[in-house]
Amino acid sequence: MKKMFFLLIVMMVLQTAGVSQASQDTPLEASPAYTSSNQAVTPSNGFTDSESGMEFVHVTGGCYCMGAVANAVSRDTAPVHQVCIDDYYIGKYEVTQAQWRAIMGSNPSTMNSCGDNCPVVDVSWNEAQEFTRRLSERTGKVFRLPTEAEWEYAVRSSGTQAKNLLASAASSAAKPGLRPVGWSKPNGFGIYDLQGSVWEWTADRYSPNYYRTSPTNNPEGPSEGNYRVLRGGSWVDTAQSIQPTLRIKYEPWIKRAWVGLRLLSPDQSSAKYKFPNVLAVKESAIQDRQCKPIQEALIR
Repeated sequence: MKKMFFLLIVMMVLQTAGVSQASQDTPLEASPAYTSSNQAVTPSNGFTDSESGMEFVHVTGGCYCMGAVANAVSRDTAPVHQVCIDDYYIGKYEVTQAQWRAIMGSNPSTMNSCGDNCPVVDVSWNEAQEFTRRLSERTGKVFRLPTEAEWEYAVRSSGTQAKNLLASAASSAAKPGLRPVGWSKPNGFGIYDLQGSVWEWTADRYSPNYYRTSPTNNPEGPSEGNYRVLRGGSWVDTAQSIQPTLRIKYEPWIKRAWVGLRLLSPDQSSAKYKFPNVLAVKESAIQDRQCKPIQEALIR
């Protein structure tokens, strides 16, 4: 009898320890803080483009709360609103100077002493569009710039908490200067250098009020506007200004030594797969009930 009682106690202790360990092993990326789908995020399979050598990682789509409460740094990031994104493939790294040269025939970067494995810079939005056109023609596969919503979903790993994103920004600001791609730790999707490397062009036109009317599914940005949106912050920015939701705008012909690009390729297996500029049938915006408490939590 005593022996059976002892075995029972041992089993209960082991079970309790297992539950405790399981709770400690829950990945941070699965936190519900920023994702309404609350799915676990792990790096998944991708592909390498043979023409350019660019590596792409697969991102499983989902719904999340995009944007942030407006503050002194970010005045056009409100309101926080729900957005749902289809699956896609995105560049594991930013486009490098060598990769740009392989497709375009020359390197426009004024900071070329950094080396071929550094991000290509001094490229305008118009030139980025030409790069994606040539690459798509040569490979027979669709490449384009990510939308704002796709970019922010990628930087958040769909569920990464803000404090870790800001910590990543602070780390990047502590080491100023253009660096080779892959200098940072990968995020939950296995993507490198999304913050603090170079500002990355997105496909979207800019409007300070677009978030108030954005559709829920696969938003593409406003249909009119003279500016294009950039995301990610760069090596010339301070940690305070490198925020995952921060947006800036440039005219599409502007070139800067802190501006580059990262490419996206749509997932053809997605039910809503379309070629560039025809991503999905837009649906009416819905009330963002799930995002309201998150908007309050984002105030800092």
